[in-house]
Amino acid sequence: MNQTKLTFSVFKGVEQRLKKSLDQLFIKRDGFIEHLINTELPNLKDAMAGLKNSPSARAFINKSMDKKRLTTTITVVVKKSLASKLKQVIDEHNLSRDAFINRMLIFTLLNAKQLEALGIERTASEIESRIDFVDAIPTSPMEAFSYWMDDPLFLIRESLKLTEENMYLIDLDCLKSNLNTMTACYFPNEQLPDPKFDELVNSILLDDFLPEAL
Repeated sequence: MNQTKLTFSVFKGVEQRLKKSLDQLFIKRDGFIEHLINTELPNLKDAMAGLKNSPSARAFINKSMDKKRLTTTITVVVKKSLASKLKQVIDEHNLSRDAFINRMLIFTLLNAKQLEALGIERTASEIESRIDFVDAIPTSPMEAFSYWMDDPLFLIRESLKLTEENMYLIDLDCLKSNLNTMTACYFPNEQLPDPKFDELVNSILLDDFLPEAL
């Protein structure tokens, strides 16, 4: 067998929207996610060039996801060769694999208002005119579908390049509070909270402000 199973923690809302969208398009989930990972790994590597999360940063990202409350588990069957490539990139940059998968899927599911909030052009024609890129879309439905599926996130990446941003480093908090931390591919150590902060706050609240008996 040249296939293996990968298990991801995906935000419940993302999983629900993905399922609905794929069902409407008659697309199999596993094949679609496998294709997305395959097309996006080179772009992730480019974005993360020279960057690597510290163990503390990776742990903070994973903790921020609040996986027990906010996520659901999905298992995807992919080629072993792709699983190996993904692991190599994850290890090289000490990424949170779940953060990467969620961020990639979020960009795949963006609606018009969310695109606008991130400064991404809302139509293909607007992006193509700004990047001086003209490519004829096939008339044949199946050829047109194949055309768009070849690189699903191409136009989003190109639009972000116009503002010197990229999918894997742009701040997503304009979409939802703390979403950027929960899906961060890179989190600088200088932005990490004081490791003793939670302990200090809990100590103050419990010892000095809460009554002994409630």
